[in-house]
Parts: sequence; structure tokens; C-alpha cells
Amino acid sequence: SNPPKIITAVAPIYPKIAVMTGIEGLVVIEFIIDENGLPTRLTVIKGHPMLNQAALDAANQYRFLPAVQNDKKVKVRWNIPFKFLSQMY
Repeated sequence: SNPPKIITAVAPIYPKIAVMTGIEGLVVIEFIIDENGLPTRLTVIKGHPMLNQAALDAANQYRFLPAVQNDKKVKVRWNIPFKFLSQMY
């Protein structure tokens, strides 16, 4: 069986208000990669109210080669950590 592979990765857009107020942190988005390689059922499993939406928007734009098991494309659970650090901007 082959795990999914990332085709397109998207960096989150750091919310200006979070940058201005010095909000930093890690947001972890968990989701299901469907048989077409699209992220579905996205949820925040760790985050910050001012950063969560930016991370969700970025994760939603990721594209994958779907996981394959027994020569069949299958759904798989995945997560992506997004780091928001003010010195990055």
C-alpha cells in the first residue's frame, strides 16, 4: 500500500491582526484525503482562534496523490501542522 503524496502545498496567509498583536503558534489541521486526493472534513485539532481560519484555508488548497491499497484508491486520515511565527513576516 502507498501513502498519499503531496502534489500541491499552500502556505497560510498570516492574518494581519495576529501579526500586529504578536499572536504566534501552531495550528494542526486534521482531515480525510479522499480518493481524488482532495482534503475533506477538515477540523482544527490544535490551534488559536485568530489563526485557525488561515490554516483551514491553506489546508483546503492542498492536493494529493491519493493513498493506494490493494491497487485501489482509498481515503486516509492526515494532518498538517502550520507554524505561525511573526519573524517569518
